[in-house]
Amino acid sequence: MLIINYLVLRHIAVSAIYIYQKTIMKEYKGLPIYQGLVDDEGAGMYCISLVAYAATEENFLYFNEDKTPLKFAIQNPEKHIVRGLLMGCGQPIYRRNGDYEFYITFNAETLALMAEKYLKNGFSSMVDLNHDGQPVDGVNMTQIFIKNTEEGINPKGFEDYKDGSLFVEFKVHNEEVWNAIKDGDFKGFSLAGAFEIAEIPTEFSAQSEDDEFAACMQLIEKLTNKIKNVK
Repeated sequence: MLIINYLVLRHIAVSAIYIYQKTIMKEYKGLPIYQGLVDDEGAGMYCISLVAYAATEENFLYFNEDKTPLKFAIQNPEKHIVRGLLMGCGQPIYRRNGDYEFYITFNAETLALMAEKYLKNGFSSMVDLNHDGQPVDGVNMTQIFIKNTEEGINPKGFEDYKDGSLFVEFKVHNEEVWNAIKDGDFKGFSLAGAFEIAEIPTEFSAQSEDDEFAACMQLIEKLTNKIKNVK
């Protein structure tokens, strides 16, 4: 009878784990984390902003005439080209909606679709400053690309970012904007858009049968008296 109870309880607990991991959201630094999606027709990125502080916490690179990447260094003659990370693949980005704090992350497939829809919709010239909503003239996109080390697309200075990360490059003809970049008023890129979000369920893994059963028993203790009294 003890063996039967063990097997019954184990079966119940495994089922409980399945339900548990489907209903408990994954967290990052103690906050919920969501998967960003752009599957709906109206979803996607519609503007890129030059900002003083980028949500990705990564500043862009300046380039001199021979296209050598430089960090926080300007050399003459200037080519007025700036390149940087727009969104890291799998990188959690902190967001706040009223009192609700959370993180959002984008996978490689979503970032590729985001870039495709951005170009298809003709938004490549949509650039503003610090998300002020006012398009600025004289800042023209020259590249938007996905990091892919197998194909040799691995921008210097961003080697630590995963394949699938999204990058952009702009030619800055607007002297006022370029001077602001040189002065450090703008340090990176940020995107604006409409995105769907989906919950990311927690993952359960056991190192051994004993660990699995111990986790099962912990869940059983939280079940109703009926489950505890199974005979």
